Amino acid sequence: MEVNDRAVEYYGFTREEFLHMTLRDIRPVEDIPDLDRAISISPDGNISGEWRHKKKDGTIISVAISAAPMKYGSTPARIALIQDITSARLLNNRAVSIINIFGR
Repeated sequence: MEVNDRAVEYYGFTREEFLHMTLRDIRPVEDIPDLDRAISISPDGNISGEWRHKKKDGTIISVAISAAPMKYGSTPARIALIQDITSARLLNNRAVSIINIFGR
């Protein structure tokens, strides 16, 4: 399989580490049941939405994911577009807090 250079740099795992990981390995433990549920109810294997990932240093980030099944040669694989939305979520949470304090 493959992993791009940006993912290696951003998440802090080596390319070799990434290539031996599963979807569960970059998730906080408490999020794994939700991941398993999403996979089980996705009839076509497409998964999208907001999730949390864990970087090698333990930092938890919020990500927007769009993933779909594919073949890598003859091997079943998954291609994923992942965007870190941690800052956007923090800003949104702050805005909601301000609205709740001053908007009422």
